[in-house]
Amino acid sequence: MNYSITSIESDLLNLHNSTVLNNTNATATSSSLLNLDLQSWILQELATVVLILCFSLTLITIGSYSTISKPKDAGDPRDDMYSNENFDPTDMDNSRYFITNKFGLESIGISELTWTHVFMFPVVAGLAISGMYYCLKNKISISSIIKWYFILLTPANTYFTFNTLLTMAARRVTHLFGKDSRAVFERYRFAIAKDQELFPLGVLENIDLDKFIDEGENTKGKKTDDDSEDDPAAKKVVKTLKLKQYIEDQKLTIFGETDLQSGAFEFDGVFDLKFLLLLPASLFISYTFYKNYTSWKWSNFIAFNFVISSFSQFQLTNFKLAYGLLLGLFFYDIYFVFGTEIMMTVATKMDVPMKLSIPKLYDSGLSILGLGDIVIPGLLCNLCLRFDVARHYKKNTDEPFHHLTNYPTPYFTVSLIFYSIGIIATLVALNVFQTGQPALLYIVPSLLLGITGYSFAKGELDQFWSFSDSIKPFDHNDGDDSDEDEEYVPEEIDDELDAFIAKVERKRAQDEGLSETDIDDLYNEDDDDTFVIEVDEGEEEGEDDGDSDEEDSDEGIDTEESDEDAGWEFREDLSILIRDLNDEPREWYTSDEEED
Repeated sequence: MNYSITSIESDLLNLHNSTVLNNTNATATSSSLLNLDLQSWILQELATVVLILCFSLTLITIGSYSTISKPKDAGDPRDDMYSNENFDPTDMDNSRYFITNKFGLESIGISELTWTHVFMFPVVAGLAISGMYYCLKNKISISSIIKWYFILLTPANTYFTFNTLLTMAARRVTHLFGKDSRAVFERYRFAIAKDQELFPLGVLENIDLDKFIDEGENTKGKKTDDDSEDDPAAKKVVKTLKLKQYIEDQKLTIFGETDLQSGAFEFDGVFDLKFLLLLPASLFISYTFYKNYTSWKWSNFIAFNFVISSFSQFQLTNFKLAYGLLLGLFFYDIYFVFGTEIMMTVATKMDVPMKLSIPKLYDSGLSILGLGDIVIPGLLCNLCLRFDVARHYKKNTDEPFHHLTNYPTPYFTVSLIFYSIGIIATLVALNVFQTGQPALLYIVPSLLLGITGYSFAKGELDQFWSFSDSIKPFDHNDGDDSDEDEEYVPEEIDDELDAFIAKVERKRAQDEGLSETDIDDLYNEDDDDTFVIEVDEGEEEGEDDGDSDEEDSDEGIDTEESDEDAGWEFREDLSILIRDLNDEPREWYTSDEEED
C-alpha cells in the first residue's frame, strides 16, 4: 500500500509542474485525491480483516464441532430416546466409548498426538518446506508430484467434509419439524453369514399364515352378504386349517429365517444412505479440481476440505500437548519468515492448495493466509470445546449425551476471541512494517495468554491444566514382569513407608513398654510361615502308637465317635482361620498374640 500512495503523490507533483493552475487549487486537488485513496485503503484493509476472520472462524467452528462425541461421563444417548426431543441417531456415532469391533478396541490411542509427534512436527515441517525451496531454487520441477498428491487426497477429504456438513444440517433441520435425521437418511443394518443349513437360494422370510390369509382376502375385493353373516374368527380358523392341509398335500416345505449367533456373521454393519450422494459428489469435485488446478477459487475450496478433515485426523488430548505444539511452531514460523526467505518464496511461488487466497475488494491482488495458521490454533480451539462439553457432563453425570443439547462453551468462545485478536494484530503488523509477517507470532501468545488468564480468573487453572480426554490403551504385558516376592503395601496407607514403620515402632514401645527396634526384629525369619492346625497330644500319640487300634478295640472305644470329634475340632480351627483372614490388617504382632 505504501507503493500506491507514493505513486499518487508523484503523479500529483508532475501535474502541478505542468499546469497553469495556482498553488492553492493544486494543493486542494492533491489533498482530496489523497484522502480518497486513504479512505479506499482503510475500507480495503477492513474488508480483508472481515473476510479472513469469517473464513478462518467458520472453518475452526465447523471443524471443532465435528470432533464432538459422547464424553466419558455422559450417559448413553438411547437412555431417553423416547422422552428427549434432542435425541438423534447420530448421537451414537464417532464415540470412542462405543466399541463395535475388534479394530476399534485395538486402535484406542493410535490416532492421538503424543509428545513425540509434538517434537517432530516442527522438524518435519521445516524439512518439507526446505525441500520445496531447494527444488524452486535449483529449478527442479516437483509440481506434478505435488499436484497428483493433492488430487488423490481430495476424494477422501471431500467425502469426510461433506459427510460432516450433511450430518449436521440434517440433524438440525429435521428437529425443527419434530423429527430426527432418519427422516432424510434412514439407517440400515447389513449382515452376511455363511449358510450352514444348506437352504435353497433366495430371500428368507418368516411367513405368517394368518397374515397371508388376510392379505389374500383383501385382494379378492368386497365380501358377499353370506360371508358377512359368518363368524370371522371361526372362518379364519377354517381357512388356516385348509391352508396347512394344502401345504401338506402339495408337499411344500417352507424355509423361514433362523436365529444366528453374532459369531456366525461374516459381515455385520450399520450404514445410512448418505454415501449415495457423497460418493459421486466427491468424485465429481475431484475431477473438477483436476481440470481447474490453477484456479485460486478451486484451491480455496479444496483447502476448506483439508482444514475440516484435519481436525478429526489430528486431535490433541490435553492442554500440555497443545501448548507444546503451539510454542514449537511459534519459533518455527518466526525463523522461516524472518530468518530466511524460504517461507515467503514457497508461499508465493508454489501453486498448492495449502493456503487461503483472499481477494482484495478495492484493489487488485490476493491476501494469503497459510492453512497452518488456521489448523494449528484450531487444534487448541477444538480442545477447548471438548473441555467445555466434558465439564458440562461431569457436572451432570450420567446425563445422556445429545449433539443438540445446549451446553455452555465459555472456553471455546474465549479461544475464538483471542484467535481473532491474533489475526487482527497480524494484519496490523503487516501494514505497519510492509513485509510478510508470521501469523503464529501474534496468534500463539494471544491464544495462550488469553485462555490461561481466563482459566486462572475463573479459579479453574488446575482443572484446565489436568484435563485429558484420551483413553489409555490396554497393555497386554501389564503385570507380567511383576515380582511375586515384592512386599505388599496397602493402598489405604497414606503415610510414607518410613513414617509408617516409625509409627509402628513407637506405638509398640508405648503400649508394651518395649524399646524401639528395627521393624525386621518383629519377625523371625526362621519361623515357618506355614499354617498348621494343632491336634491334641492324645491324637498324636495315637497316630505314633501302632497298637492303638488294638487297645481301643479292647477297651471298647468307639472309633467313629473319635473321628467325629476330630472333625468338629478341624471345623473350629478352620472357622478361626477364615475369621482371621477376613479381619482388617493390624499394624504389629507380638508373640503373645501369635500364641493366642
